[in-house]
Amino acid sequence: MLSSKLILCAENVIVDEQTNKVSIINILEDIVVESFPFHLPATTILNVLERQAYDSDIHHLTFTILLEGETLFIDEVKIKFKKNNLITRAILKLQDLSFEQGGVISFTVYSKGGEEELATYQINLKLRNEKIVVHENIGYEKGVPVPAI
Repeated sequence: MLSSKLILCAENVIVDEQTNKVSIINILEDIVVESFPFHLPATTILNVLERQAYDSDIHHLTFTILLEGETLFIDEVKIKFKKNNLITRAILKLQDLSFEQGGVISFTVYSKGGEEELATYQINLKLRNEKIVVHENIGYEKGVPVPAI
């Protein structure tokens, strides 16, 4: 069964050809803008995937980008695990994303023709001085300090 071990979005992800090491440049978290429309010139989605030894070495993934539930981007990608490797990386580089409004941007990866969600990475896109609403029900009691991370 295919599973996702890590998903993130960054300005860029670089894989060194000689060492196969990955460098991640500027992980995208909250994006604060002065006005809309907002233009994001480049972003890269990194998804580290793991399969079981009995799984196929070829998988078809669907990458989607939604803003507040509205589909902005969808693409099908075929990935192939190297022989006997159980872990691989899917790296999707995107350019020229435009946003007319703020909200939650969801980057999601699906397998099995879009039927099974493997992973989602979310970013808050907001105007400067606009408050981000954090979900209150995160498993802690009200009035009890949240432990530092």
